Amino acid sequence: MASKVFKSTDIYKHIYDRHETCVSHGVSEANLQEHVVCSKNPRHKEFVPVDEFTMQHLPVSFRDDTIFRLVKLMFGFTVKIDVRMTSPQRPQYWEGSTSSYPFYDLRNRRMVRMGSGSIRSLYQYTGGHNSEGRRHWNMYASCTCRKCIESDSPSATWWEIEVMTATHVVYDDTEAYHASCIMFYDGPGHAAVVLDTVVVDYANVETDKCWLRCVTCNRTLAATMEKMIQEFDQAWRSFHPNYQKSKYTDKLALTVSHPHGCTKQVSVGQWVDRIMLDGDENFSCYTYTTPTCPGTSGATVYVLGYHNGQRYMYSDHHVHSGVSKSGFNYCGNGYDL
Repeated sequence: MASKVFKSTDIYKHIYDRHETCVSHGVSEANLQEHVVCSKNPRHKEFVPVDEFTMQHLPVSFRDDTIFRLVKLMFGFTVKIDVRMTSPQRPQYWEGSTSSYPFYDLRNRRMVRMGSGSIRSLYQYTGGHNSEGRRHWNMYASCTCRKCIESDSPSATWWEIEVMTATHVVYDDTEAYHASCIMFYDGPGHAAVVLDTVVVDYANVETDKCWLRCVTCNRTLAATMEKMIQEFDQAWRSFHPNYQKSKYTDKLALTVSHPHGCTKQVSVGQWVDRIMLDGDENFSCYTYTTPTCPGTSGATVYVLGYHNGQRYMYSDHHVHSGVSKSGFNYCGNGYDL
């Protein structure tokens, strides 16, 4: 199948239309299906709360135990991102274009913006060294979470969680300092976990991709995450070979996100165009019909049948950016095979 070809610097001139970060107006929106003030997806019928997701929500050709288990495992990695400050350094335009960059008009203002993200990796440090004996990249010798910073005896063991989102959700360290990543915000009966020590590990405006580093010394949380990552990687390796050949016909694309800042939801659709960037067959972005809303920006877009490494959790994912000029939804740049 032929891909459309663009230079990566031209994407926002030709494809990108509007972002899907949600600005909070102080109204509780915990129940998405009751949040009716939405012109894009009235009543949000195509979004499924994660606790209500069943195999019947998948297309018929994907209704098997392997894929259903894989999708269920995706739920745990999705996080809600709240940003309470807009950086004064935000640019006026997308790089190399005259298209307005999101929230330039809110620079240096305190207003809560909400997006989504997904956990990409987990690293443990003890006494300032990782499992391979290497010193911490910032030479820390103890945990720097907010609780430990204020303590006379900070934990000597801690974990750093890498979260992938869109750069237009979290632009730089100014915004990260005023940001929180909220895990397990899944609905009634679930205890959400707030990670509020956040820095930017990597941010690229051109690819609209940002890696955040969150800090925790919560051993129970770390053990839960280690098990989640192991199970997901095993499921991904067993799933991928069976569906690589059907990726051009089934075109399944799904995402797990926090639309409107609400509890976690699943949406399922198909990708429409695969856009090859800079002449590199494996450097691409997609447009898709998978339902999204404000608040979905930064969520991982899972394009089943393609892959970007044996260990999917540590790979260069595609993250949702917004709506394209064609009217289809659109993700940022990423690598896939």
